[in-house]
Amino acid sequence: MGRVLPLTVVPVLVYGLAEGIVRGLNLLLLPLLTRLFSADQFGEIALLGTMMGLVGLLANCGLGNAVHRFYFEPNATSHARQRTISAGFWTLMSMCLICVSLACAVIWGVRMAPSLGFPPITFTLSVLLCLLAVIPTQLVQFGQDILRLYSAHWQYFLVAVLKTVFAFAIGLGLVYWLDAGVSGYFAGIFAGQLLLLVWILVSLGRIFRNRPDQDEVTRLLRYGSPFVMAGLAQWLMTSADLWILGALHGTSDVGVYALCLKVAMVVSFVTVAFGLAWSPEVLRLHAEDPNYRSIAGNTLLQLAAFLFFFATAVTVGMPFVFKWLIPPEYGSPLLVTMLLSFSAAVTGTCQVTILGMVFEKRSDWIAKINWGVAIVSVLMSWQFVSFAGIWGAAFSNLVTSILLTVSYFVATRNIHPLQFSLKEVRFFAMFASCCVFLAVIVASSENSGQRVLWHLMALAALFVWMWKSGRWNRFFTVHIPEAR
Repeated sequence: MGRVLPLTVVPVLVYGLAEGIVRGLNLLLLPLLTRLFSADQFGEIALLGTMMGLVGLLANCGLGNAVHRFYFEPNATSHARQRTISAGFWTLMSMCLICVSLACAVIWGVRMAPSLGFPPITFTLSVLLCLLAVIPTQLVQFGQDILRLYSAHWQYFLVAVLKTVFAFAIGLGLVYWLDAGVSGYFAGIFAGQLLLLVWILVSLGRIFRNRPDQDEVTRLLRYGSPFVMAGLAQWLMTSADLWILGALHGTSDVGVYALCLKVAMVVSFVTVAFGLAWSPEVLRLHAEDPNYRSIAGNTLLQLAAFLFFFATAVTVGMPFVFKWLIPPEYGSPLLVTMLLSFSAAVTGTCQVTILGMVFEKRSDWIAKINWGVAIVSVLMSWQFVSFAGIWGAAFSNLVTSILLTVSYFVATRNIHPLQFSLKEVRFFAMFASCCVFLAVIVASSENSGQRVLWHLMALAALFVWMWKSGRWNRFFTVHIPEAR
């Protein structure tokens, strides 16, 4: 008799649904955002968003990871766990206040030195609101992590969805009715997160009343601080191209590039869905199945094929999006969107190519690889953006993704190699080549009615080819072992 699916399926589905709704809302509201904001304003929002992410990363200081680590310590009492959570919360609040204050001072200093060549963002109300929003945003995220610890899955779902709904409802309302511009957008984020923070404080306030212990705070910071370095490398890889583009070409080009990034992130839907199922499954295979190396290797090829197909499908659909939904001011940057779509597809394969270092517990290698790729990414972005503007930024983004997953793969091959079927490798090479060929044709040709029909037929042929090969059937099949 087959094994009953574990209860962990419920939280995975709830968290996956929450992530899907949030990402879906961000995508569906793109046409409205591009009509409410000019390309310059959209670029400013993108740059301020990366600034908000950087300050939040420094303020968080890995406290969420630290609390999770020590919460599940053996023999920890209920009181000790509550003390750990309380120490993490109050430490996070203090770090947020310190980091936001320092960020305000740094930006004020940059304003006084325009010769440094930073993008033209001065210390305005929008910058202040962006930085202030870091405080409730980080505290709400911490509250969500605590809800997960207490298995409050549906409360987590409501907080995750409502904070996005509140932020857009308040922010876009201020922009539409009061013409508040970029300041209104970040005022919406600040107010929306603040409302949810009140809910979390009411729900978990009894835990936060515990007085933080100095030794507990020190222990949390000592464990969590190394995560900041890894996060900084990731931030550089994902944000450097935006700032370099803004410094060399202005916020209007940043706005167009940021729009293409958001559209291309549709591909990441597949990556998130795969990750939710893959993480526990591959650890189970590693522990129980002697053939896990070949299973993981062939899964990498099947995942990459699916992601390449999905990136091609996004590229085929982009002419309709830019023609019908996006204002003419943003143009029709199909080639940029295509490059970024394939960049997202390549990045998705990192979940498998990183496995060797995960199995061997070599997190030090992961950090070194991330920093090496981040430094190369910054230098490469500067050269390509100087030469080709937003196309150069998109190409640099793609090369960075390839360099990261190849570096992971080489490291995995050296310390814990995966096994591949030569037949599967040949099939993937042919299928991926056809996907890239079709995407390039779509992105570089005029999209007349007849051409669009041919493109859709070619995409359908790729889908049928992959489906008839049986590879996607195996990819989506769930195997539940028999009970012994």
